[in-house]
Amino acid sequence: MMLNGAQLAVIKKDLRETMASKSAKAAMLVLPIMMAMFLPGVFTALTYLVPGEMSSDDFGGMLAMMDVDTTILDAVRMGYYFMMNYMMPMFFVLIPVMTASIVSGSSIVGERERRTLATLLYTPLTVGQLFAAKVLGALAAALFVTLVAFGCYLAVAIVGSVLVYGGFVLNVGIWLTMLLVVAPSVSMVGITLMVLASARAHTFQEAQQYSALLMVPTMLLMMLPQITGLFLFNWPQLLALGVAYLVIGLVLLKLSSARFTAEKLLK
Repeated sequence: MMLNGAQLAVIKKDLRETMASKSAKAAMLVLPIMMAMFLPGVFTALTYLVPGEMSSDDFGGMLAMMDVDTTILDAVRMGYYFMMNYMMPMFFVLIPVMTASIVSGSSIVGERERRTLATLLYTPLTVGQLFAAKVLGALAAALFVTLVAFGCYLAVAIVGSVLVYGGFVLNVGIWLTMLLVVAPSVSMVGITLMVLASARAHTFQEAQQYSALLMVPTMLLMMLPQITGLFLFNWPQLLALGVAYLVIGLVLLKLSSARFTAEKLLK
């Protein structure tokens, strides 16, 4: 999809106004720092300094599901591998969801709050072009923040690889699938749900509450199967999850575009 100059101007304006909001900026900074640096950093430090007593029996049937040769790893390294490749993605996926929801909420509900929606509707852009600019702007922001966060996570993982694992700890298949398939698709779902919720949200704080609610089912969907030992999210399962989210996102995108009308925006 080629964007015209007016659409690019709308995207730049939305991102600038989102970053001008202290609450939005704080939310977009705190979550990536927590999920990409603090949690893996603390776990790496604890594993290195206080390895503790672990046994392969602690993993139960999950050993057979792990995408690594567990016969060459001791229990501590297995635990570290499990944390960095199976547990952390559950938290990491919240970064694109939250970022996409914040930017889309700010760009739609924020426009209503600032009473600038009517002005946008008088521009040469059609409502459809305006909708595309809002969605693509939020998606670009979500993917950018996700990639930066992964860069920070990668730095922590490299340190952990040297200190704890004795080799590169990250599963390339899992993380490539997460970045290239899951992150964009869950971002799309977050954006479209926020557009649908914008009809009810009248303040940016209310929109943020909706975005927080969006994270719960996403996290539970990835957490429960792994905690219960039902299955682990290796790259094929992540690919299937990403495709499912993509289909849901496209359906919701169609519904959202139908609701994105001048009459409903000005309510």
